[in-house]
Amino acid sequence: MNSTKAIIHKKNLERNIKNIKTLIHSHTKICIPVKANAYGHGAVEISKLLIKNDVDVLAVAKLSEAAELRAANIKAPILLLSLPLEEEIPEVIKLNVQPFVFTKDFITALNEEAIKQNIPVKVHLKIDTGMGRIGCQPEEAAGLAKYIFSQSHVILNGCCTHFAVSDSLNPDDIEFTKKQIKLFTFAINSIKEEGINPGICHCSATGGTLQYSEAQFDMIRPGLIAYGYFPDEKIEKKVKHYHPGFELYPIMELQSKITSIKTISAGESISYGRKWISDAKTRIATIPIGYGDGLKRCLSPGLKVLINGKQYPIVGRICMDQCMINIGTKDTINIGDTVIIFSDKKEGQTLNDQARLANTIPYEILTGIMPRVPRIYVD
Repeated sequence: MNSTKAIIHKKNLERNIKNIKTLIHSHTKICIPVKANAYGHGAVEISKLLIKNDVDVLAVAKLSEAAELRAANIKAPILLLSLPLEEEIPEVIKLNVQPFVFTKDFITALNEEAIKQNIPVKVHLKIDTGMGRIGCQPEEAAGLAKYIFSQSHVILNGCCTHFAVSDSLNPDDIEFTKKQIKLFTFAINSIKEEGINPGICHCSATGGTLQYSEAQFDMIRPGLIAYGYFPDEKIEKKVKHYHPGFELYPIMELQSKITSIKTISAGESISYGRKWISDAKTRIATIPIGYGDGLKRCLSPGLKVLINGKQYPIVGRICMDQCMINIGTKDTINIGDTVIIFSDKKEGQTLNDQARLANTIPYEILTGIMPRVPRIYVD
């Protein structure tokens, strides 16, 4: 039995997917990334829920993630968002995943293995329009598309790019994103001019989906918003201005339970380094969650947790397996009471609040919840 758990609210995921669909055209496909264990929520269970809610495509970053889904009998199309090594090509084909490609050497190796297995493989041509990570240059896209078309067992099923700053409201970043859209459009048109069907064209992740309706193309790839979070409050405000009633619902609730309560006097210290010293008599509650579970050490001081609908501060350094809460002397709090670290409850700190406190992004906190924290799925 584990006192610390991540409660996954399936109904909230369903609501998020339904609301995302209100932002896009009826013909636009939806691809949801389930990489990094579905952003910490559990890849297999989340994938099954997504398929149940008419999501068209799943996306992973590593071949092992695709293998986990196929082992769970998940048959939906799977995009492989990063370039596999050549020695992984046989597994790419066996697992029926659709890799991103952008070099002739890799395309050639892929075709040779596909011939050996006598299984045609679908690919997506990755075009680098400004992310600076992987992909061909826009002016190279048509030539590579022609090369793919010349291969007997490689099928061009799509073309894609990735935005660098689509989740920003900075004017320079908006201009840069629009430049990326233009470059991607140029690349797609150049492929069409060669008489080649570019397949499913896609470039918008969360930021693009929320801010650039002109960049929907044939498919979107929203990640963070599917799991219930806006990139930040400014974008949330903008989206709700243009789409009144649009809401997102966090699907994870990270919680623990109080295992100990002790009374201390003024002058007593808590945790390693004696960084917090009480200035008055108070009670300290201990909960069995720490950085070994994914609760970042840098969140103290500043982190507040929710007990019986009221916020209380974490005090002292967060330990590997435990942390301590100053619960004062007045409120009725008992061993076994539930402590909420973050959830969809409005009275507590949000995940975005905690991300700011840790000088990071919500993605990092979600994906950092460790495997030893059980995921419990509820309707």
